[in-house]
Amino acid sequence: MNGRVIRVPGTLGSVLLSVFNVTAGAFRLMPAAVGVQIAVGLVVPLLAALVPVIGGARISPHQAISNYGLGAGFGRNWLDRLVGRIRRLPRPLALSLRNTFRRKARVVLTMLTLVLGGVMFVVVMNVGSHPVECCWTTVSYLCCSARAG
Repeated sequence: MNGRVIRVPGTLGSVLLSVFNVTAGAFRLMPAAVGVQIAVGLVVPLLAALVPVIGGARISPHQAISNYGLGAGFGRNWLDRLVGRIRRLPRPLALSLRNTFRRKARVVLTMLTLVLGGVMFVVVMNVGSHPVECCWTTVSYLCCSARAG
C-alpha cells in the first residue's frame, strides 16, 4: 500500500491518508463510477416503487376512492379521544389533526426523521465551523489508537 496513489480531494482526505502512509493525488472524475451512480439512482427508486404500484393496480378504482378502512381504528386510545374532544376548530384543521394521529407509526417515523435531520444539521455546522480542529482531533485520535493497539 506504500506505493499506491489514491485520488482524494481536500485537506482532510490528504491528512487522513498520510496517517496510513498513503500518497494522495489530484482529484479526477471517473466516468465508470458516475455511470454506476446514475444507473443506481434511476433503478433503485423504480424498484422501490414497484411494490406499491402493483398493490395499487390490484384494487378497483371504486375501492381506491371509497372511505373503507379510513379511520376504522380511530378513537380507541386516549390520544384519539383527546383529539376528538378538541372543539371550536375549523373543520379542515380538525380533519387534518385526526388524519395526523390516525397512523401513529407514521407520525413516529416522521418525527424521528426530522429529529435526526436536525441533529445532522447541527453536527455538520459544528464540524464546518471548526474544520482544522476537527481534522487534528481525528488525526490525534487515529494516531493514539494506532499506538495503543
